[in-house]
Amino acid sequence: MPDDRYLAAVIALFIGVRVPSSQGKGTDSKGAKKKMPNVNDAEITGLYVSQSQSPGVQDDAPNAPGASTVIGTTFEVTLEMVAGSDLNTAAYTLTVSCANLTKWTSASALVPAFPPTTPPPATVGASPWKAENVYFVYSDNQPVTIPAGFGGGQVYQYTASLITTNGEVASIKQSDPFVLY
Repeated sequence: MPDDRYLAAVIALFIGVRVPSSQGKGTDSKGAKKKMPNVNDAEITGLYVSQSQSPGVQDDAPNAPGASTVIGTTFEVTLEMVAGSDLNTAAYTLTVSCANLTKWTSASALVPAFPPTTPPPATVGASPWKAENVYFVYSDNQPVTIPAGFGGGQVYQYTASLITTNGEVASIKQSDPFVLY
């Protein structure tokens, strides 16, 4: 390999590189390429809802009636994150919330418990994070049962934050708005 190509490959590791195809899907919920953070950073790369029958596939109406015309009573929420290897022992707090955008109120009954479920802070290098190359990745689908009084064509949206205890690393992501029937 010529020296200039080797140097470019090394520099790419420190600047941020695209997710190799061996890591997850390599795309976010909109189909765009995910970009890896620096080795001393972390990022929430995906937060979206899907039908229970097809978790991991974004759907703006995750409990819409199918061919049977029966409205679904559950849906899935997917959370994806990536962190650089320098954060292996970094303590962080993960917070996920849901808002009813139609009524402009909290919809905390729709918030699933994403692991780790132990009291914060958790560490990046621990389960459910998985080491892949020089990064740690997190991908989890959680089911949500729709309580009575939710739905009816109202619009909702999830927000997630990943913040290290020292405040040096923070990532915030919102899902696309979605409707529950």
